[in-house]
Amino acid sequence: MGPVCLNAYRVFLLLFAIWGGSGLFESIGTHSAWWADPVAYAAVPPRPGQINPWPPLTVLLLVSLLASAATIWRYRGPGRRKALTTLTAAALTLAATFAYFVPELNRMFGAGAFSDAQLVAHSRAWIGLNALRIAIVLAAVYWGFVALGRFVHRVD
Repeated sequence: MGPVCLNAYRVFLLLFAIWGGSGLFESIGTHSAWWADPVAYAAVPPRPGQINPWPPLTVLLLVSLLASAATIWRYRGPGRRKALTTLTAAALTLAATFAYFVPELNRMFGAGAFSDAQLVAHSRAWIGLNALRIAIVLAAVYWGFVALGRFVHRVD
């Protein structure tokens, strides 16, 4: 495995681990309050000057995923199948994020999009599905580290 392929995969795996760990950290910190009273949780505006780190981190993960996938696709050595499995899990997780999780958050926290009962139901479904998403991401990150351990790096 060449240094470009190896480093592209390392960067991807690092960003994927940060993304999954951040999701776990935020979920532990906020989801109990959100679950307890989704209506009150949705009514609290962000603090002035607060920055949402998810959009730039997700874009970086997506770019690193594409770069790593392009290099791993041509690699034929040990660990390839596990790396492709990790990349596929990341791609599917990002697809679910863009197709469901982000639009649903925008709908739930948009002004007057749902009645209180609908907001409670949608919030609890989102929280449950997010827990599943985080579990999949963390398992895929682990699998990605197994793949990394099997790569052969040849120095010429």
